[in-house]
Amino acid sequence: MNPGGHCPGGEYLFPSNSNTNLPFLIANKLFRTISEGGDPTALRFKNINVYIMGPDPGPVLSAAGPRGNFWICTNDWPAKTTRTLYLRAGGKLSDRDPRGGEREFSAYKYDPRLPVPTTGGNNLLLPTCGPWDQRAIERRYDVLTFSTGALVRSVSIVGNVQLILYVRSSANDTDFMAKLVDVYPDGRSYNILDQGVRMRWHQSRSDAPQYMEDGTVYKVTIDLQDTAYVFNSGHAIELDITSSNFPRFSVNHNNGNLLTMGPGEDVTATNFVYHSEDYASVLSLPEVEYDDLQDHKCTP
Repeated sequence: MNPGGHCPGGEYLFPSNSNTNLPFLIANKLFRTISEGGDPTALRFKNINVYIMGPDPGPVLSAAGPRGNFWICTNDWPAKTTRTLYLRAGGKLSDRDPRGGEREFSAYKYDPRLPVPTTGGNNLLLPTCGPWDQRAIERRYDVLTFSTGALVRSVSIVGNVQLILYVRSSANDTDFMAKLVDVYPDGRSYNILDQGVRMRWHQSRSDAPQYMEDGTVYKVTIDLQDTAYVFNSGHAIELDITSSNFPRFSVNHNNGNLLTMGPGEDVTATNFVYHSEDYASVLSLPEVEYDDLQDHKCTP
């Protein structure tokens, strides 16, 4: 798996070592071996060939250079532990869970007529894809940010990223969008993963829609999907939360209308994200040891 996929590149390009012809090499050797009557199981390729992404290697911000931006080749996924980061009052991401006496939630107003524009990400046909600076997005009134602050040591993640949110809304339906971000020491803020949940389908997409009731707190899980990335020391792990990411995701008009009913009237919603002792929203990262990744470094 390489980092670009169908995306030609974002605001910065991954190093040239991210490109590989390995899929074509494997396919050619398989076809040749089979066509010649050979045993394809005798071919020796590693089961897993993954590019470990790192920050923009352009302006080197430390004497040692940034960590990441290399391939690993291995037969088994690296051993990992779950790094748990709690959303806390004051826009913090912390290893410690919330305690009583803190502000219980953060809130913002979401106006469907003014959606947050898609800026980079895992897109194919949209104007922007890949890593893009998110600072203009994060300055909006309808975007919450939670940050670890500058990391003392690098944090390497390989695998699935999960987010559990406790939320409430004044509307009977709305969206919650989450974005995992790497904040550089110079302030730049680049997206890594983003996904969301439409609340009327938060329990099931196959059953009847489940509409929200004002005053009720709901637990939702957002699968941010998979990545392989190294947050360097001095950088910060950040989580952005809002209620739109258009046109990557269609706008939720906050009125509960299904697609077959037309958009209907726009409803401005007040949305709440909880980070309290009773409702602890949490980001789960699949952390691996950097030295373990280095042990499997390769040129595929």
